[in-house]
Amino acid sequence: MFYIYQLTFLFQKNLNINMSGDSTNKRPNRKRKKSFLKNARKYGKKGFYGRGCELDADTYQYFVRIMEAYREGFENDDDKVMFVNNVFEQTENKELDCCCNQVGSRVIEMLLPFANRGVLKKFIEVFTSDLRRLCSDRFASHVLEAIVIESCKKSLEDSTDAKVSDQYFRDTVIKVSKFLLNNLEDYIWDTYANHVIRVCLENLVCLPKDENRNKNQEIKDEQHCIPAEYADIVKELGTRLILWPQFNELCNSELTSGFLQVLLKCLQRVDKKLLKKYIQKLLNEVLTKNAETSDINILPQAFFVKVDYHVARNFFRNIHPKDVHSNVYYLFFW
Repeated sequence: MFYIYQLTFLFQKNLNINMSGDSTNKRPNRKRKKSFLKNARKYGKKGFYGRGCELDADTYQYFVRIMEAYREGFENDDDKVMFVNNVFEQTENKELDCCCNQVGSRVIEMLLPFANRGVLKKFIEVFTSDLRRLCSDRFASHVLEAIVIESCKKSLEDSTDAKVSDQYFRDTVIKVSKFLLNNLEDYIWDTYANHVIRVCLENLVCLPKDENRNKNQEIKDEQHCIPAEYADIVKELGTRLILWPQFNELCNSELTSGFLQVLLKCLQRVDKKLLKKYIQKLLNEVLTKNAETSDINILPQAFFVKVDYHVARNFFRNIHPKDVHSNVYYLFFW
C-alpha cells in the first residue's frame, strides 16, 4: 500500500517532465499523403493494378470508377441501394480475388455495410471456407472485419427475413470468434489478425465507437443486449490470456498492448472480477518493474518506455474508479 502512495506522488511529479520531453522531439511536418483514389488512378495508368491479388485492367478500372461515383454521393437512398447491389452483382464469383486486392478490398469494405443479407451471406460463405489464411491477409482481413461488424449488427436485429435469419449471423459471429480464440497464440502476434480479433471483441460486447459518450451511460445503454454466448467468448479469451507464460511480453509492443487495451474495455462490460485480476497482474508484474528500488525519486520504468507508458496511461483511462483502489485510479488517470 505504501508503494502505491509513493508511486502516485512520483507519477504526478514526473508526468509533466515526461510529457515535456516528448514535446521537444516533435515529429517534423510531413507532406500530406495523396488520397487513396489519386494513387489508384496513378498506378492504374502505369499498368499496376493494386497490391495483393492481381486484377485484370478492366476490373481494376471498374473499382476506381466505383470509388469516384461513391465519393460524388447519391440523390436518395434508393439510388444508393441500387448502386451497391449492382457492384456486388459484378463481383459475384470473384469475391475472393477482389477482397485480396488492395483496391478491391477497399471498395468492398466500403460498400458491405449497405449490402443486403443475401450478399453478406455470400461473403460469409467465401471467407469461412478459408478463414485461416484470410485472417492474416493484408487486404482481405479488412473485409473480414466488416463482415464481423455487420454480422454482429444483424444478429441482434429482429428481422423477419426468412431467407437469412438473425440466428445465421449469430452462428457466424460465434464461429469466427471461436476460431480466432482457438488460434490466439498465433494470431495475436500477426498485425492483421490481431486487429480482426479486436473487432470481434468490441462487437461481441457491443462496445460503442463514440469515445465522447459518458462511459457509465454506454454500459447502461448497451450491456442489456449482449448475448450470453458472446459474453462467454470474451470471458474465455480473457481467462486464457492472463495465464500465458509470455503475458508480460504483451506490453512490449504497440500491437499487443493495443490488443490488451481493447480486452480490458470489453471485460469491463462482461466480467468485472476478471478485469480486477488483470489490473492487479499489470500493477504487480508489468507497470512497477523497478518497485524494489529504495530510491523514492525513481518512477517505475513503465513510465519512461514509450509503449509501457501508453499502457499505463490508457489501460486505466476507461476503468471506473469503483473498480479498483482509488489510489490506483488516480495514479493512472490524473
